[in-house]
Amino acid sequence: WVNLENLADSSEAIVLVGETLNLISKGKYLPATHQVKKNQIRRPSIVYQLRAEPDCLIEYRGTQMTIEEWMQIQKAQRQSVNG
Repeated sequence: WVNLENLADSSEAIVLVGETLNLISKGKYLPATHQVKKNQIRRPSIVYQLRAEPDCLIEYRGTQMTIEEWMQIQKAQRQSVNG
């Protein structure tokens, strides 16, 4: 693990990309695996969850499918898919 807060100063923001942006960018932006540890210092945090509609069509590994179908594949393959 890398402590990103040690790499950024107070004028910079840390942006973690999720599954949906990974899909719509066709893999250009990779989703971040991360953990949040309890911290004694307060810091601002903004969460914006971009979710596609379940019937939205995507292309995944050369196959066209809905987001709902893709989520089912992901849930079968791993324990967590960002919520």
